[in-house]
Amino acid sequence: TLFRSVYQSRPDEWISANLYIPKHGAAPFPGVLFHMGHTSNGKAGDTYQRCCQGLVQLGFLVLAFDPMGQGERINYPGPDGLSRLPSADHEHTVAGMQMLLAADTAAGMHAWDAVRSLDVLASHPLVDSKRLASTGQSGGATVTMMLAAVDDRLACAAVSSGNTENFACANFR
Repeated sequence: TLFRSVYQSRPDEWISANLYIPKHGAAPFPGVLFHMGHTSNGKAGDTYQRCCQGLVQLGFLVLAFDPMGQGERINYPGPDGLSRLPSADHEHTVAGMQMLLAADTAAGMHAWDAVRSLDVLASHPLVDSKRLASTGQSGGATVTMMLAAVDDRLACAAVSSGNTENFACANFR
């Protein structure tokens, strides 16, 4: 079963999310926080929805949220309601440069959004707060790594193609 959810990360900073609840099995379910990679449509991406549906069929309750600059959380909308920037990467980069002027970072916002989202998942009455996991692909895998570093509530973190090119590229100096 799919439910839409909205909650605050910071005052007046709203996060849109999908909550996937298993139809079979008995609560409390293990909870998975699902992080999107760099896709303009965020949690609405068909690949990510299929992955979340697969996890829920395996008996996990899944919370998948739109990252800053993606899906329903774009920062630079055009007249058509879509981002006027070329990609989700640009949505993060442009906002991140502006955040530096206020002594903040896009990485910090991504990490805090993940912590707050884990709070929402852990507090759900159908979730076993002792069995929490985080997973994501690409940029979502990077956020999973950051969350695992700052929040000890996770029992498991699964990373797929995390952002490591600064260390693993052929021309690294």
